[in-house]
Amino acid sequence: MPMPTVAIDVPSAQVLADQASIIAELQFVMDSCKRLLTELAKPEEERDQLMPVALWSSAVLAYGRCFSKGKRFALTNEDVRNLPLHGAVMKFHQWVLD
Repeated sequence: MPMPTVAIDVPSAQVLADQASIIAELQFVMDSCKRLLTELAKPEEERDQLMPVALWSSAVLAYGRCFSKGKRFALTNEDVRNLPLHGAVMKFHQWVLD
């Protein structure tokens, strides 16, 4: 028997839904990149040539959606800048978005 659902239209529910959506997108990005690395570890002659392109393209599009403002809350460059990461993080972030 399906559970009854009720729409909750309050600002805090929207923020939670937006955050859950962004987390799901970022999880997809990580999973796609892990799969991409596995695919690239295969000898080139055994690799499906479409798979690396498809995985990378999907990951880039999903990552970009996390920073796109529309109907939902979006991450910002400042969110990336505040991560405890070292190196050319912002340069890579901007390259991916571009």
